[in-house]
Amino acid sequence: MNRKTIIILLVVLALLVIASLTQNKSHHDAVTQQDSSTLFETEFDVTDISRIVITQGADTNGVVLDKLENWVVRSRFDYSANEDKITQFLNMLSDLNGQFRSDNADVLSDYGLGSNQAVRISLFNSDFDETVSLEIGKSPAGGSGNFVRNTTDNKVYLTKTAVL
Repeated sequence: MNRKTIIILLVVLALLVIASLTQNKSHHDAVTQQDSSTLFETEFDVTDISRIVITQGADTNGVVLDKLENWVVRSRFDYSANEDKITQFLNMLSDLNGQFRSDNADVLSDYGLGSNQAVRISLFNSDFDETVSLEIGKSPAGGSGNFVRNTTDNKVYLTKTAVL
């Protein structure tokens, strides 16, 4: 190789490095979220939860669990629910965090979070005020976890642990 060819290659390499750095910076500026974020802006007290409602899609009935003296699945027979499993589930939800994916409402269905797709979990306190409401979407192809969003906004997160 002659000297002129080497200089041209070095200039092209420098331009590629500059283009790569510029692209990385613009991507970083466009993504304003942390790598991993908690889904709930305010913490909720697991011991204050007294009702859990789980629905899917347009089904408004779903499954209702109430904490009377013990947790029961509301039905004609009011079956007892496993207290330990309910406590584990609520603790998992209170600590739930994930990697930010999108806040664009137009792509919610891509994550299984469109209307009539997602599983909705609503938690109510002892005054039966809704404390937390989140939607659980599908799992990523070939991965684990779920796409999840707090129903107060359109931010979609990918959790590391499977919620359902």
